[in-house]
Amino acid sequence: MNINRQSCKLNFLSLQHLTGNDLYVPSYCTYTDEQLLELLKDSDEQAFTEIYQRYAETLYQFAWNILKDEDECKDAVQAIFVWFWSNRRKIHITVLKYY
Repeated sequence: MNINRQSCKLNFLSLQHLTGNDLYVPSYCTYTDEQLLELLKDSDEQAFTEIYQRYAETLYQFAWNILKDEDECKDAVQAIFVWFWSNRRKIHITVLKYY
């Protein structure tokens, strides 16, 4: 599984046209896992996408060490993230990396 992801750069969106000021909002790649988890609890899909981009490859590699089958690994990773989204309001995670 190869997730194409450019290195996280500070991607800023200028909101000058809305406010008349130079106001910049950092992309989600600058947020900590803790911040993303809080946003996820409010059903923030961009936070979920960022978590996926950070951890899907690691989960796939872990699954590969056990299953040794590409399709089964992809299915396992997908099942994990479907469960994660479905339970986003109920789960209490302090450190996402170890969860």
